[in-house]
Amino acid sequence: MSQALTFYKQKKYEKAFLLWKEEALSGNDQAMVNIGLLYLKGEGVTQDPHLSRVWFKQAMHHDNPSAYYNIALMYQNSIGVKKDDVLALDYFRSAASKGHVGANFRLALMLLDNKDSIDLLREGFEYLLYAAKKGHLMATAKIGGIGRNVKLPKEQQNTIFRSRPKEIQRTMIQEAIDQYIKPMLLKDGGDILLLNIKETLDIEIHLLYSGNCSGCSLSTTGTFEMIRNILTNLIDESIEIYVA
Repeated sequence: MSQALTFYKQKKYEKAFLLWKEEALSGNDQAMVNIGLLYLKGEGVTQDPHLSRVWFKQAMHHDNPSAYYNIALMYQNSIGVKKDDVLALDYFRSAASKGHVGANFRLALMLLDNKDSIDLLREGFEYLLYAAKKGHLMATAKIGGIGRNVKLPKEQQNTIFRSRPKEIQRTMIQEAIDQYIKPMLLKDGGDILLLNIKETLDIEIHLLYSGNCSGCSLSTTGTFEMIRNILTNLIDESIEIYVA
């Protein structure tokens, strides 16, 4: 595999193809994916999306995440097949479930575009957060809060807030958002939605921009700092706040 990759980087595509084909016929699923990509791009072989899909499907029999991801891209972008977002979602989900970072990001974009379902928005947020935490640059640019959390010793945490029932905690957080955060965003034609409050090792809050703010880059904005300051003042510094 390493020699084939060396040939590929040297743009000796025909040699890379021959080595990968030999390995693929021996059951190497990543070699199958690589051959599929060669046919998809027309590198060292005649461009053929049909053959590309054939090789990706062979690799899918081995549960190769990149195979699911590349087939999803084909259905999402009408590459050699009729556009089918339902199939694209299914294949992206399969790749994402196996930890494929790019699939998590693509899946997040598709799900976060569905504003009519809070469940799909929550699901999309989870995929986006996963991709961002794994270092995906575009995901990181779309979400505020990565690498900006503080861990306080337990004795410095807000024990009064944390001892209250979860329903009361959520009500307090929602009231802070409604009274102090939403009015500022509404002035600029935006809004914000509390998607989720998760109990991980600490309190984790997921917020989603909407309106004019939708799609803004949030990794370094003053708006994110404003949101974080309000919520950490309500609770304490030792909470995780993510805004997409």
